[in-house]
Amino acid sequence: MLLQINNLTKYYGKDNVTKALDGINMSVEKGDFIGIMGPSGSGKTTLLNIIATIDKPTSGSVLLSGQELSKIDEEKLSSFRRNELGIVFQDFNLIDSLTVKENLALPMVLEKKPVSDIENRLSEVVRLLGIETLLEKRPYEISGGETQRVAIGRAIFNAPSLLLADEPTGNLDTKNSNAVMNLFSEINDRHGVTTLVVTHNPEAASYCKKIIFIRDGRLYNKIERGENRKQFFNQIMDVLSFLSTAQDVE
Repeated sequence: MLLQINNLTKYYGKDNVTKALDGINMSVEKGDFIGIMGPSGSGKTTLLNIIATIDKPTSGSVLLSGQELSKIDEEKLSSFRRNELGIVFQDFNLIDSLTVKENLALPMVLEKKPVSDIENRLSEVVRLLGIETLLEKRPYEISGGETQRVAIGRAIFNAPSLLLADEPTGNLDTKNSNAVMNLFSEINDRHGVTTLVVTHNPEAASYCKKIIFIRDGRLYNKIERGENRKQFFNQIMDVLSFLSTAQDVE
């Protein structure tokens, strides 16, 4: 088991009055491609942030390859993120003062890897992303879809154990959104990168192999995709519709 989450609880606010996560238990196997969905405020981004070591749980545990994330020494945490976790954000988080090439290579540069290793990895990632013509440009000189491809490339540059994405298509149009999700699928299928994607977009979610739904900080439902992505999309819509109806009733 690559990722194991045990009775995860998270409170926020003064005196811990707001419960964001309520006893989450879930496991992720190596090679999984999982979407996390739920209404606004359901706890899905909080869950991702705890897995990403950006936030810490109030109680419970998250283990990646048997290592409990909340117990990693603060001095080692940045290096751990760069080597074990790839994180893709909705707003890209690239550095405008660096070229695309420099943004991509940054994780290995920070780890002081040999130049030859960096150049070899750069060739692999650029070929996968299809961004050969963008390397000397800066993030503000390329499109949103291209920028997100670069952000994904940076996230996988160190060959992480787990790739995490928070609303990676949120700032993209339909065409670029589908292109980005196709890229996630290729990274998962061809390179075996275990991937978790938080999304509110049913079309984007339909590219995943499994969907976990969260409601009020608890796991609500789980569905798996067969061969037919359109059928999976319809299943996702059915669950989201039921979730919405249940909230309206309450």
